[in-house]
Amino acid sequence: MRAGVYQVAFLGEIKEGLTPLDIGDFRLMTARAAGRIVVADATCPHFGANLAHGGALEGEAVRCPFHHKLIGIGCSKESDLCVRTHRSSIAAGAIYVSIGDAGDLGLLDELRRVEELRPVVSSFSLVVRAQTEWVIGNGFDEAHFMPVHRVLGQVRLKVLDNGHSGPFVATGMFRLPASEWQVSSGARAVEVPYRATAYSPGIVLSHMGGEFPYWVLTAATPKGDGTTRVFITVLVPPGKEAGAPDANRIRYLLNGVRAGLAPDIAIWQHMVPGFRPALTGDDVALASFLTFCERFPKASADA
Repeated sequence: MRAGVYQVAFLGEIKEGLTPLDIGDFRLMTARAAGRIVVADATCPHFGANLAHGGALEGEAVRCPFHHKLIGIGCSKESDLCVRTHRSSIAAGAIYVSIGDAGDLGLLDELRRVEELRPVVSSFSLVVRAQTEWVIGNGFDEAHFMPVHRVLGQVRLKVLDNGHSGPFVATGMFRLPASEWQVSSGARAVEVPYRATAYSPGIVLSHMGGEFPYWVLTAATPKGDGTTRVFITVLVPPGKEAGAPDANRIRYLLNGVRAGLAPDIAIWQHMVPGFRPALTGDDVALASFLTFCERFPKASADA
């Protein structure tokens, strides 16, 4: 896996005390007490036990379940037995962890800006056998939108000049069939502006604009068993008169997002692991995203 920011859980999954988590071969845990959440390595430096499975939080330390030693959370010169902490943040009902030095490239600032609109937030997750970068790269794979999804006509994405330190952004226009969400006054199709922003190899925030806008945050986090947990968060801003969007339409939208993932998952789970694609002229945005991913070095839990 690569360094970068990853979603590790929805906030409601983090219990008081210790909760085990993983990102690739990083065995992590959250320590939650008095409203404060800290993310730290979960491997006991004494004998390798997983502190989050049977350990007990005691102030700023964890009592190991194996030999009952007290393991400090956050190493200092005074700590002989301790585990390192990782930068973490909470936004849009989820917890995010930065692995390595890349930071979040503005993800948390953008999510908090969206949250100021007081959107309706709906979320779900699933586990798939797919490479993390292919899940996130889906948002930039312009050649697949027409054959796999209900987009009318070939999509052409424009890659913005993002420099070498910011997120990766591509924009385009989707021509979609009129539906219960994309309402059109008698027309059979509607054009909707699209913007996808990747903040790491594991997170993309997609915005569908137009008269009925919404955001979809897709986070793909590799697990230690070789699978990937895909987190989906849909954020819908208030309606034109600052009222909450209709619950039935929100449900329709969320069901549509779920259904839209199904054909992708069927393809991902049968792809050859580690396959190097022979990219062509209509893969420009996807190729640029994969180049963006190379900015993030490989990350190892042993580093």
